[in-house]
Amino acid sequence: MSLRIFACGKDGRLEQPTDLKQAAKLSEKKEVWVDCENPSREEAEAIGKAFNLHPLSVEDSLNERQRAKLDEYPGYSYLVIHAVGLTETLSATQLNLFLGENFIITIHRKPMQAIEDTLALVKSKPDVLGKGSDYVAHALMDELVDGIFPILDHFEERISGIEEQIFESTGASVVQNRKIVDGIFRLKKDLLQVRKVIWPHRETIHSLLSRRVPYIHEEAVPYFRDVYDHLIRITDMIETYRELLASTMEAYLSVVSNNLNAVMKKLTAITAIIMVPALIAGIYGMNFSYIPELRAELGFFEALAIMAVAALALFTYFRLKQWL
Repeated sequence: MSLRIFACGKDGRLEQPTDLKQAAKLSEKKEVWVDCENPSREEAEAIGKAFNLHPLSVEDSLNERQRAKLDEYPGYSYLVIHAVGLTETLSATQLNLFLGENFIITIHRKPMQAIEDTLALVKSKPDVLGKGSDYVAHALMDELVDGIFPILDHFEERISGIEEQIFESTGASVVQNRKIVDGIFRLKKDLLQVRKVIWPHRETIHSLLSRRVPYIHEEAVPYFRDVYDHLIRITDMIETYRELLASTMEAYLSVVSNNLNAVMKKLTAITAIIMVPALIAGIYGMNFSYIPELRAELGFFEALAIMAVAALALFTYFRLKQWL
């Protein structure tokens, strides 16, 4: 377990208590932030005992499959929010946040960049914590939400790349077409995964604003409203990308259909060109006693000439029609 504790009063002086009991005592007079990474059940329960947290909320903080939510308990509010990360695949890291009148407790299983950035902010500007735990909560949420925008930019680049592949796919091989389809469905799956993570956050922050949680002071409400506005923008962008991806899929199917039509035109033209010489050869191959020009001295060459002229005429016609 990694445990970091910070305390700050109205004087703006940052302290770092060494244990939970000292931190809980300081929270009576100062603002305290306890950050705990990857605690065991016993360690989480120790934190809960020190700050009088309900056992059910402590139990929930150890469950990594929680949906974003806001629960009210006597003396504090319990929030679950997520950080979305993108390496080779998308991942969502759960952050459990206990927000009281003079304290904020964050519990998470994995290292989180938002936590580190907010810790750096508090160390450089202790008054962020000194003004109230709700300001630290806002800083954390703001970092988590703003961290989603680069991922959406990455999605936009992927969509643009797929569109370029589609319009360059004339005559593409089966492997190339399969790669395009695979890219579309992977991106669609990633967008759906981000949407499933982000959409509940919008409801959670809206509940936090509409309920007027007692631990969110009136001065801090505009900051949380700004986070909510960012979430609305993100969800709108996700919906836009999903619609754009659906249009991209339709465009791909249209291009494939046009390519198929072009191939069918070529095959039809080639078949017609071959059919005329075959027809002439078939006529002169019939078993009748009398066929005009059958015994002519130059009949064979005349038949070849007719075949060549007919094939050339059809080739010219289809070329003018742009079937070949």
